[in-house]
Amino acid sequence: MLLRMDGTRDGLIVLFTALVALCGEPAVAASSYNPIAFAEPLKLSRGKVVARSPDAAYLSHGESCQFLTTEQGWDGGDCDGVENLLVTPAAGIDSAIVYKPISEGYIQFEDWSQSKEAIDGLWSGFVDSMKEQSERLHKKLVPQGWLVYPTLDQGKAYMYYGTDRRR
Repeated sequence: MLLRMDGTRDGLIVLFTALVALCGEPAVAASSYNPIAFAEPLKLSRGKVVARSPDAAYLSHGESCQFLTTEQGWDGGDCDGVENLLVTPAAGIDSAIVYKPISEGYIQFEDWSQSKEAIDGLWSGFVDSMKEQSERLHKKLVPQGWLVYPTLDQGKAYMYYGTDRRR
């Protein structure tokens, strides 16, 4: 999740999930979806995504939502916040979710610089989300930890982090 520190919160969240680890081919490709190959950078609400893999593709918003609700156990209402689902956007990455940006709220560096409480809140939200998804999928999703610990980049005015889960 990227949090801008200049008075706005840009919810351009990119979540990477390793769904390919045990099946040998991307989860989306193994399904009945129609990935669209990258012919040029994909335009987003704020910026663009450039493919870093010759196999990179993306799904339409409708298919992204169908995949996330059917295969990942998301609540259908959560699809409104998704801009695109990327398929094999880079080597070793099965898929990435690009969320629509939001610009509300106010975050200061002082609130995050040494705030274990705020970071624990991020983790608790992830754990709660995994419990809900597990129930909807009737599969056990287990939060494993931080792939990238929440990190502030004061020079560029954002925070980034990554989480890991297993089935």
